[in-house]
Amino acid sequence: MGLEHAKNQLELFGSCAEMLTNMLDVQHEALLLVDHDGLIVVKNQAATSIINASLSNQDITSVYELVTDENHEKISKRLKNFDLQSKQSSCNVSFNSISDAQAVTAALTFTSVFNKENTLIHLVKVQTSSDEQANVSAIERSEAIRSAILDASLDTLITIDMEGDIVEFSASGESTLGWSREQVIGNSLVDLIIPMEMRDAHIQGMKKYKDTGTGPLLGKRVEVNALHKEGHLIPIELALVSMEFGSERYVTAFIRDISERKQAEQALIDAKEKAESASLAKSRFLSFMSHEIRSPLNALLGSLQLLGDSLHDKAEKKYFHIAQVSGDNLLSIINEILDFSKIEAGHIQVHQTKCNLESLLNTILVVSEQKKDNDQVRLFGRINTNLPKIVMLDEIKLRQVITILVDNALKFTDKGMVQCAIEQGESSGELKVTVEDTGVGISPDKQAKVFAEFEQVDAVRDTSYGGTGLGLAIAKKLVEVMGGSIGLKSSLNEGTVFEVVLPYYTDDANSFESELNSGHGEFLVFSKQQEFHEQMKRLLCQDERTRMTFASTTDELDVQFQSEQYYALLLDGASVDQDIRELQQHFPSHTLVVGKYDEPFMSSVKQVEEPLTNIGMYRLLDERSDHHADTDKSKLDLNHALRVLLVDDVEINRVVGRKLLENKGFTVDDSADGFSAIKALEVEYYDCVLMDMRMPELSGLDAIEIIRKSSTVNHDVPIIALTANAETSEVERCKAVGADEFVSKPFNIDFLTEVIQNLQSKTIRSSLLETKSKG
Repeated sequence: MGLEHAKNQLELFGSCAEMLTNMLDVQHEALLLVDHDGLIVVKNQAATSIINASLSNQDITSVYELVTDENHEKISKRLKNFDLQSKQSSCNVSFNSISDAQAVTAALTFTSVFNKENTLIHLVKVQTSSDEQANVSAIERSEAIRSAILDASLDTLITIDMEGDIVEFSASGESTLGWSREQVIGNSLVDLIIPMEMRDAHIQGMKKYKDTGTGPLLGKRVEVNALHKEGHLIPIELALVSMEFGSERYVTAFIRDISERKQAEQALIDAKEKAESASLAKSRFLSFMSHEIRSPLNALLGSLQLLGDSLHDKAEKKYFHIAQVSGDNLLSIINEILDFSKIEAGHIQVHQTKCNLESLLNTILVVSEQKKDNDQVRLFGRINTNLPKIVMLDEIKLRQVITILVDNALKFTDKGMVQCAIEQGESSGELKVTVEDTGVGISPDKQAKVFAEFEQVDAVRDTSYGGTGLGLAIAKKLVEVMGGSIGLKSSLNEGTVFEVVLPYYTDDANSFESELNSGHGEFLVFSKQQEFHEQMKRLLCQDERTRMTFASTTDELDVQFQSEQYYALLLDGASVDQDIRELQQHFPSHTLVVGKYDEPFMSSVKQVEEPLTNIGMYRLLDERSDHHADTDKSKLDLNHALRVLLVDDVEINRVVGRKLLENKGFTVDDSADGFSAIKALEVEYYDCVLMDMRMPELSGLDAIEIIRKSSTVNHDVPIIALTANAETSEVERCKAVGADEFVSKPFNIDFLTEVIQNLQSKTIRSSLLETKSKG
């Protein structure tokens, strides 16, 4: 009857019955629905657990069966005489127990519920003494954990209400701010912790939060100052979090003392400034030492060049050669140390400029050829003719990198060749430069240390070659600064290939291919040395359109003349003899002799001066370039007609420099300072000015600027800056004020002559173009 009655009572709740049952079942509190007779209509899961624990799964249908007999009257009173005014009443009862243990006590709270028939149903909340104790313990435990966490936190937590008064203050606040919890609770945050200069902003921020629930610092982490109890400011990291409890709003501030961090940061800043200051001093020292060391070297090496021209005795020439090589080695070592120091100091920046690849390669090879003292090593360069003639990159740094690699290759190559090739990389925006030699090579296990500072691959072997061990380290750092990469391939005693890949861009649509007729056809190559054949093949065979036939004897050459027609003949000067000369009548119209030979051929045969480049040989083979070649030759023969003004405050530099230039055919005047140079340029016409940069009273930089702004006939005269300070920044300053070229001291007279001639060629061409446009 009980179960059936409960079902009937539950149905009286209509469509809400299932929802009511589900709602009661998910509550954590033990809940019963009972009618006025005490029959249980619904019991939730929590109540079922209590009943099962107390009465061992007995089928309890009435609340009277749940409690002991002496408690029945309490239950009946609450069910029959329910107070409709308060709608709620409570009583403490004892549950029946399944054991002799102490009965379970519980508090029953009765609340009225009416079904759809307006019949009174009672909602009974059951709370045992163990539940109550558990709740109290849980609350105490939770509070203890919370307090322990807050007190142990390195951050200070301060909670304020909407009036700005402190309602919570963690224990760490005393060590951070000097205040104890008892001293700050109930007091205004503004008066105790906010610095005077920040109080107005704090008050405005609290007002905005109070009105809108938002604030400028909520949810952010900022660094500000807080006021310590003793009156001084401390740097803190502050984070604000808002909280709402019913209608009450609070803001909790998480405060972290960052004094130590700020001290560490300041120490780093001070160390950085100190390091930068030391680096600046180091840079000034290097600049000074560069000038002070290079200046006397300029006079020394220049004097040696002059002395060498007058020596005839074999023993004297030997000693002269030793002195010259030693001086060049000393200069090389000084350059490497200074360059490496500048890179380490972080004074290297990339400057994109227009770079003529042919001019770049020719300059490097000419200078390296002059330093080369081994006739058994042939130096040549190759440029892929599909490349644009002008590219944008840092020409100065690329020149230095290639020079280091070529010099390194020459140093470790006793016989064979050194080739520098400039080609297109794997992508259209990459330039690949390779320097290949037939030298001693590097074993695989020692290649890793090649680019390390002050390292030599084989200390025993390489000591005899000299050097600081810095060259390749400098090259690697320069390549990386330019955004490129460098690597090598090598085998011991089989030579080495260094490969540099650099990004570049260009707006020049013209390639070398577009202006060259030659380079495509059948070539006949004659030499008694197999190495020459291989070298010419490497130099000229870029694609299948260029074909080569090789001859090693006079008979083979004669047979080829009778059987085939060739576009060009390449003769190895070292293999030329009388038998070859007797075959001149069979030579094709394009015949080039590579290297030195004793007696001249017929006029149609042209000599190729070393170092060799494929572009240079193509130009000689190109009929269209004959006129330009003759013009250039005439220009070179007329050095004596060029008037040069040499400006230097060091007398010995003027004496030596003047003599070196006069020996090259130039007419030379000299000036001891910038003022006298300007006066000379006002009254005499000059073809070129060689201007030293470091001079007292009026520096070379200031002198160039004055010359360029003048209205004299020499306002646009070609000016070459000469300085012992070869830093990139110095080069840029020189060109910024109007210098056309830059040559570092001590200068090589052949290289300086070439620079002067190139400037004259540009000047002549510019004049011709201007005249043509006016005509």
